[in-house]
Amino acid sequence: MHTKIKINKYILLTFLTTVLCVVLERNTQSTIGISIVYLATMINHYLLVLMTQKVMASNKSSNSYNYKLILIIISKFMILIGALYLAVHFMGNRVIIPVINYVVQIFILGFCLKKRG
Repeated sequence: MHTKIKINKYILLTFLTTVLCVVLERNTQSTIGISIVYLATMINHYLLVLMTQKVMASNKSSNSYNYKLILIIISKFMILIGALYLAVHFMGNRVIIPVINYVVQIFILGFCLKKRG
């Protein structure tokens, strides 16, 4: 239950920062670009949490373990590169706005998953 509260807090806070970015832009194409980066960020952070859980819980000597980790890392990078490419296509030089939002979301993820007490 405690993890569910952390995840809900993360989703709420990141959604609010993304809505703030959309309000600042007020452009349909920019909204599409920001939304694409937001969805990619959510998938990327999910894969990060999944990768961390696999590292903490599995046998490190297994070849299957190494293969899965490499696959997750490559997937993370491909998702981010694809999202940034599409964001540049829709937003042009204003792509810095969703990139800054991405960095803020990384800090929110760390804050929400931080162990307390």
